[in-house]
Amino acid sequence: MTSSSSQKDPALDDAAPVKLALEQNREVKAKVEECAGDITAVNGAVEARISEGATTLSAPKALAQGRKVESKVQEVADDLQKVTDTLAQGIEKLKQLESDLAESKAALSDSQAAPAASTEAPGVP
Repeated sequence: MTSSSSQKDPALDDAAPVKLALEQNREVKAKVEECAGDITAVNGAVEARISEGATTLSAPKALAQGRKVESKVQEVADDLQKVTDTLAQGIEKLKQLESDLAESKAALSDSQAAPAASTEAPGVP
């Protein structure tokens, strides 16, 4: 039996959800780091104003900055849900592969046992 380099291993296609989840995870990590940087910058600006003697801050500005960060965090949460969904798909594919493999092993075992049983049958020369 020869194999062509143009034929793909079906198991590689089944690994696609895991690869996709890893890529999505990298993207989410970058967004989380960006959110953390935004929060640090906003907090730093507030701390600087306070250290300069400010006793009040612009509520609309602070609210706008907070909402911007909140929006990014919600986007990251949505992205994490996509990663979770992708991983769940990969797990389901792996479970199906394990089931298929178990069935194939059982069928192979049965097919190997059948010829042996027929040669051992009494009265067969």
